[in-house]
Amino acid sequence: MDGERLDDAAGPTNVAIRRLARSSEACRRLMTIPGVGQLTALAFVAAIGGPDRFRTSRDVGPYLGLVPLNRLPPVETRLQ
Repeated sequence: MDGERLDDAAGPTNVAIRRLARSSEACRRLMTIPGVGQLTALAFVAAIGGPDRFRTSRDVGPYLGLVPLNRLPPVETRLQ
């Protein structure tokens, strides 16, 4: 499939994505962040759901696998 035909085929999907993103308050807020577009906002909202799922905002990153979860207290190291 060449690029022009692919663009034509994706048109209705792009319209649906745009409509869904604009209808969601969470997506609209996320899209105010530079670099976050409609598809990224929709994917984030779909993966996370409501913010009440997490005790703190620091729990979101590990849930997505973006940062390691570390629940251990910090260890003091002494230079000798």
